[in-house]
Amino acid sequence: RLTSRLAGMIGSGFSAIGLEPTLLTVLAIFLVVSTCQALLYRTYLLLNPSLEQQFVLALRQRLYAAIVRVEWSYFIGQRTNDLVHAVTSETDRTGSAVYQLLTVMTGVAVSSVYIAVAFRLSPILTTLIGAIGLVLLWTMRGRASKSSELGEKYSETNRRQFHLISESIAGLKVAKSFGAERRDVVIFGDYARERTAAYLDLLRTFARAKLSLDLTTAVLISGLLFVAVRWLDLRGAGLLMLIFVFGRVMPRIMSLHESTQSLIASIPAFAAVMKVIDGCEAHAERTPEASPTALPLLGEIRFDKVSYSYAGASGRAVDNVSLTIPAGSTTAFVGASGAGKSTLADLLIGLLRPSSGSVLVDGRQLSPEDTAAWRRSVGYVPQES
Repeated sequence: RLTSRLAGMIGSGFSAIGLEPTLLTVLAIFLVVSTCQALLYRTYLLLNPSLEQQFVLALRQRLYAAIVRVEWSYFIGQRTNDLVHAVTSETDRTGSAVYQLLTVMTGVAVSSVYIAVAFRLSPILTTLIGAIGLVLLWTMRGRASKSSELGEKYSETNRRQFHLISESIAGLKVAKSFGAERRDVVIFGDYARERTAAYLDLLRTFARAKLSLDLTTAVLISGLLFVAVRWLDLRGAGLLMLIFVFGRVMPRIMSLHESTQSLIASIPAFAAVMKVIDGCEAHAERTPEASPTALPLLGEIRFDKVSYSYAGASGRAVDNVSLTIPAGSTTAFVGASGAGKSTLADLLIGLLRPSSGSVLVDGRQLSPEDTAAWRRSVGYVPQES
């Protein structure tokens, strides 16, 4: 019955396009379909990476813009290495998540076509397979949360190793001056082993999931073939066609499961990037759309009872300071380390805003709206080369 139905479908298809089902016609159609499939696959190979890179580019640009536009008071409370790690490694892992998502979407679309063909050939068998597949996915739902947990652990160990490398290399002169190179190597080894172990744990989870799916699939196909032959009395071309369709569907379903596992494991990286973006954008400086003209200094800069406290600090970095800096003069702040010299400079530039009191330029209070124009009037040379 299935063979007759299949032959009828093919005959109807040829009649609809006005062709005779001769050998040459069938081979010509096969070549056309194969060419279209090759072209579509080429488009797929180029399209997914292109979409992934466009997403990563947009995300990285947004992240970097959020970082450089943030208020200085918020910025100094962040670890620089966290920000660099988010812009580089975590954004790249987010790109991997996007690629896996696109792969899943493509796989679902293609698998749906095969399932539709299988359903047309044998509705009962296809429905049975669908029900078993849903049960199989339900039994493996715990692996998704495990993948997410291990993905987050890998992100954390990766971030910690990045911190160690950046800070150790930046402080190598100090480490050498204390003869602490050997200790740094030991610490780096511990971090590297921890990161490797986290990555291997993630791979083991994928491997266990694939092993379970492969074995279950083999048992499932064997059982379905038994049912098809013994109970549904499928023979000949119909049975071969059904085997072919399910032989194409099952590997795609397994590939979908692997891509989904990889996607879930990469989601913590995207969450980390968005956390940085949300924090920075929530504390963004208010700047004018157009480039402001410089705010001139004609008379003096005056601090009027200015105080400032850093977030989390027990005391004030600057406490009720009043002073005047005349225009056209050279003024030096002199004091011990921690006396507040750098904080005064940051307040003068407009990087920080006083907790209380006012900074006045020619008698005009320096407001957030004036900050961009005032900075165009200021030249700043830091102590670091």
